[in-house]
Amino acid sequence: MTGSDKERELATLLDMADYHVMRSPSSGGGTKRDLPDLLWAQDGDLWAAEMKYTGTDTAYYGEDEVAALERFAEAFGATPFLVARFKQDTTFYFRAPAEARRTDENNYAIDRDGDKEVLIE
Repeated sequence: MTGSDKERELATLLDMADYHVMRSPSSGGGTKRDLPDLLWAQDGDLWAAEMKYTGTDTAYYGEDEVAALERFAEAFGATPFLVARFKQDTTFYFRAPAEARRTDENNYAIDRDGDKEVLIE
């Protein structure tokens, strides 16, 4: 399974929960524009997310990609989230960028065993 597969899985779960969902397959290195991996809306609320799928116990997000997510979210009036999915775990973990752990390199991290907000299982 790849990160793209997990993005599609989350999009399907959100769709089944009656959200309107859009996945951006050209996010990340595919374009120079600020694009989240996923964008979803319900009842006038909008969320944007950068998602990581990893076999380790920590998902890392670069400072530049989080800044791009936050710029996109601000432009669209969306709430930004970092989403982590760990191998051998069926839970999607969501954290607001301001609540994610910062590394010594000033990147962002979500730890599998850390304090987390779980929105979708």
